[in-house]
Amino acid sequence: MGVGGRCGPLGGLELAAPASQPAGAGPMKLHHWLYGVTPGEGYGIKSYSAGLNIALFEAPLREKYTPIRGDAVQGVGGVNSRMIHPASSGEDILLSKLGKGPPDEMGRPTFQNHITVIPRAVLAEKRLTLSGVEAAVAQFDLDKGSVVGEMPALEVPPAPADWRLGAGLRQHVTRAAVETVATRRISDPEARTLLLSRDTMPAVRNEVLYRLIELLVFKIGLKPFVAMSDAPTASALNTFNLVVAPRGVRADGSWGIIETSMEAPALPRISKVYEVYEAIEQSYAADTAAFG
Repeated sequence: MGVGGRCGPLGGLELAAPASQPAGAGPMKLHHWLYGVTPGEGYGIKSYSAGLNIALFEAPLREKYTPIRGDAVQGVGGVNSRMIHPASSGEDILLSKLGKGPPDEMGRPTFQNHITVIPRAVLAEKRLTLSGVEAAVAQFDLDKGSVVGEMPALEVPPAPADWRLGAGLRQHVTRAAVETVATRRISDPEARTLLLSRDTMPAVRNEVLYRLIELLVFKIGLKPFVAMSDAPTASALNTFNLVVAPRGVRADGSWGIIETSMEAPALPRISKVYEVYEAIEQSYAADTAAFG
């Protein structure tokens, strides 16, 4: 039994997945859109898939399309982070892949935000994975380049038959740290938590974000929340509930700071939701059996 409610009925699928198919029937088609630079026009929405009601889904991103420092675009390696947002539909999740965009008309480096609309139900049912969606986005960007105007739906392969929600989290975050994040989310749905994953590469933090969301939201059933796999700009910081960052940031007193290496939970367990902690223990036990 979940905390805060499980995913709703599959009625949201038709809107977010225009040609979704039963599990095992091949790739699932998802709506998506691109935010980035159009030469001669600047940053804005460049393209979206045919049939997407962009007005319904775009609202949560309007103030957070660019929560990154300007020097990150210019720096070595560029931008490489992820954002998770609950969609206004209530039945979908928005996955943002922030990465390198094509040069502008002056040849300067740019970034691109590629957003995919994912029905919550297909993630909870392990029909798709966040990593699988990301891989499909990366392949689309490689094949199609910088699309302007209408674009085809994103085709995402089904999840592996043995997929386990939250698998591998133990390799990066202690169980005590995950318990503490869960307790903060349950005790205060508006809580802001900075999970310090010190001196890590972006790929690791992206993985941590995905596995945490899978475990806490789609396995345990906590209410979806806004999260990012790197520290956003100071002006955008308080619009997130969870940030996975390689170093500390200047935050106000509303933020709880948790080290990924925490040895003991910082908060007492909430007795009425024992199944939450049991699910976390089971996930970590499965990781131990799988990875040693």
